[in-house]
Amino acid sequence: MYYSFAYSLALVPLMEYTKFILTHFINACYVALMGRVLLSFVDMRREHRVTQFLYHLTEPVIAPIRNVLPRVGMFDFSVLVVFVLLGFMQRFVVAL
Repeated sequence: MYYSFAYSLALVPLMEYTKFILTHFINACYVALMGRVLLSFVDMRREHRVTQFLYHLTEPVIAPIRNVLPRVGMFDFSVLVVFVLLGFMQRFVVAL
């Protein structure tokens, strides 16, 4: 019984570090997506290095969702879906 108690105490910091890292990773994804959205209004031809970097960083996540969702005029709701999914992921991580 002593062994299992000590083992569980050793896992508590590991879970807290994991939650910390995952939460910060999800927040970084939020920032990258928001940067992509804001820069899409300014740099429409994607000529700036920061815009290209953000598009290369976020496109692998957005492209599969864009292929599934139908386009509604000129609006692309795939980024909104990714924001909602990130919100669910962050709530799940915090609840652990």
